Amino acid sequence: MRTSRILALAIGILLPLLETARRWGELWADPPAYLDDWLLGAFLIAGAWAAGRSERGVRLLAAAWGVALGMGYYSCVGQWQHWRAGAADPAPISSGAVLLIKCAGLAVAAWALVLTVRASSTMRRES
Repeated sequence: MRTSRILALAIGILLPLLETARRWGELWADPPAYLDDWLLGAFLIAGAWAAGRSERGVRLLAAAWGVALGMGYYSCVGQWQHWRAGAADPAPISSGAVLLIKCAGLAVAAWALVLTVRASSTMRRES
């Protein structure tokens, strides 16, 4: 559970900041493109905080990881299409590098969700 909470805090803080930096020149051209990352970051932070307080909080963290997984999948597929089309990314790095980072984030979210669900089921068995 500790690993999942630390990852949620780290990603919850870094994701919105990095996404804002990535899209800095076009922030107001497509606000949902970065606002969803701010909402996800807030959800992950709230889940990490709540998971340290109760079993119900662990469920909130699992939900946050589930949302991260869904959003990450959609983002990876969109980035893959962007990369295949040869379109430039607003980031100062290549579209392919952005795709690899997003896929790595997706894998981390899946792993963290598994850790959280395992911890939740262990807590239930112990109570």
